[in-house]
Amino acid sequence: RFFEKTVVGERLKEAGVDLGGIIGTLVFTLVIVLSIMMAINALNIPGGIFIVEIVRIIVNVIGGLLVISVGVPLAVLGAEYLAKLIAIPVKDRHETFQSIVSMVLSILLIMFIFGIALAIMLGSPILLQMLSASLPAGVMAGVIIVIGYMLGDIVGGFVKDVVERLAKPTEETDVGKALKTAGIDL
Repeated sequence: RFFEKTVVGERLKEAGVDLGGIIGTLVFTLVIVLSIMMAINALNIPGGIFIVEIVRIIVNVIGGLLVISVGVPLAVLGAEYLAKLIAIPVKDRHETFQSIVSMVLSILLIMFIFGIALAIMLGSPILLQMLSASLPAGVMAGVIIVIGYMLGDIVGGFVKDVVERLAKPTEETDVGKALKTAGIDL
């Protein structure tokens, strides 16, 4: 239900895509393929190693597709939630900030999901380990950027207020009048 409220969920619903049906079919196929592989191993069929290897590749591909079909909607849902949470302090001043943050987070999280799916499909534990190790650094970089944006907004507003307050009394002094007469605007 929550996913249907997201942009991706609405588009999938409009297109008539049943995400639950897709995930259910992938899980069903995965269970059938695994049972075939176990039956081949139990029978000790000649050439069974070759067949088992093909089945293992099929299992990896199905597992990767399952990660994509579950991970992408969750990534979009999480990105939209985080964007709303991040944009709370600046919502009234920067209307597009939330949509930009949501889009950037969605792209980053979807890229991460595709990386995990690719690692599963290729059967590469090294790639999976590298992705898992880079996730905390990516989250930290995102937090630093958001904090930097918020601090920049706060400091910028403070400096603007200070300059405006200093400019008003200066206009009333002899120096301020001379600057204004010379065409220099504070």
